[in-house]
Amino acid sequence: MIRVAILVVLLSFCYGVNGQELRLSSERDSENNVIIYGENPTSSVYTVVLDLEDYSNLKPSTSLPAIVTVRRGKSKLLSLSRVRENSSDGYQYSYRYFKGEIKRKLNEVPYGLPFPEGVKGRAFMAGHFDELLKDKERPDDFYVVGFHFDEETPVLAPRRGIVMDVVGDETSILGNLIYSRTANSVEILHDDGTFTVISVLKSGSVKVRPGQEVNVGDEIALCGGENYNSGYQIRLYTSQLYKKSREELAYKSLYIKFLDAEKGVVSLKSNEVYHPVFPESLITKEMSKKEVKRWRKSQE
Repeated sequence: MIRVAILVVLLSFCYGVNGQELRLSSERDSENNVIIYGENPTSSVYTVVLDLEDYSNLKPSTSLPAIVTVRRGKSKLLSLSRVRENSSDGYQYSYRYFKGEIKRKLNEVPYGLPFPEGVKGRAFMAGHFDELLKDKERPDDFYVVGFHFDEETPVLAPRRGIVMDVVGDETSILGNLIYSRTANSVEILHDDGTFTVISVLKSGSVKVRPGQEVNVGDEIALCGGENYNSGYQIRLYTSQLYKKSREELAYKSLYIKFLDAEKGVVSLKSNEVYHPVFPESLITKEMSKKEVKRWRKSQE
């Protein structure tokens, strides 16, 4: 989820660096000041940490490192004003970018169980890669939940958001798996900057695309897991991007609660069976009044 790049510019020459997901470029304005832009061609939201390693005859427009959110399209990241008009200038900068957005306040909302009403899902806590294969302890900030099913089951969006990324055509010829790096998945960005990843989806079954808005309870795929030793299942986690220090960003997993038809809003426990329910209050929890009105009309 983290990408790193270096860009060097000396003596008034500007060179752009292209990344797979985020592109940075620089331009000169009419007064020969430097403006650095980030261009995001995807449906994801990124947070860029931009720092000047070295610069001369230029003054940055903000304190460093600059931490800027870049949504789809072109965004201004930093301006560098010339100090002395008749002298040459130069600069060197580095940047990193992360999926998600830093927000001070998170929305406290229950998640919908990600399978249809009438279906039973047995919860489990997924193990960390190091825990499973390297006999190490599970990291404190690792929280991935999953559900086992008796048969192939539709997978529903557990929370409202925008689809950021989709992996839908991965297949494995192996069997009896406990873990796979190539699992199909859907990433959903939420209004508070967090994002949820739902994985172990059936190859070719994903019904959503990047940029699509989904509501709680919308079908996104079918469960996978037919080649896992524990059978049909899905796994999901929600990540929050936060500022670990002045210069460092990091992710942490959030402990999320779900709405169960019999138990109410609960924290999941391994091996317990859960029953989904999707009341209007859950589906519309993060909608504006206009969006609620539009959603109600679509249900008529």
